[in-house]
Amino acid sequence: MDSFPAFFPMNGARVVVAGDGDMAEAKAALFLGSPAQVVRLRGRAAIDRRSYLGARLAFVAGDSPVFRKAAAAAAKAAHVPVNVVDDPALCDFFTPAVIDRGSVVVAVGTSGASPLLAATLRDELEAHTPAAIGALANMLSGHRRAIRLAFPDIGQRAEFLRAWIKGEAGRAGLAGDIETARRGLQDALADHARAS
Repeated sequence: MDSFPAFFPMNGARVVVAGDGDMAEAKAALFLGSPAQVVRLRGRAAIDRRSYLGARLAFVAGDSPVFRKAAAAAAKAAHVPVNVVDDPALCDFFTPAVIDRGSVVVAVGTSGASPLLAATLRDELEAHTPAAIGALANMLSGHRRAIRLAFPDIGQRAEFLRAWIKGEAGRAGLAGDIETARRGLQDALADHARAS
């Protein structure tokens, strides 16, 4: 594994995008619908380390190698991980091709080797990723405590959830019928409690 994939929580996060042009716009667009606050920097502010203080992530894009290097150095001086478009040597992390389903995010990366290849694979995976999977994940999250109480053993819990997802209620949730999925989960937990 050439790079380790990690997911940064965006709730309350500040994300800095430094620079101008289509690539800077594309980086800012990654956070549309996200709870993160996106701060755009241009000119002298983009090369001032104070502009990056408190940010969770930074992205730098621009035609000038001098600008990219100076902005990346400013972010690093503020101890903020930075991604520099088309300049892997300056990157602390690489931006994957993303499938965004809210709580469920699928990311495909190539360690910066071939973003087009990552995007191609992302398109293939997206065709098989249900649109409602994020809503289903949110529903399951709301029942996490009840599921853990019913199945304290992690192996039994995993077995229960796998069977439930493949069952009628789970399939209904994946198809977008979250209420049927919720009722089915509650019924399955109640059946388990009665059988215990």
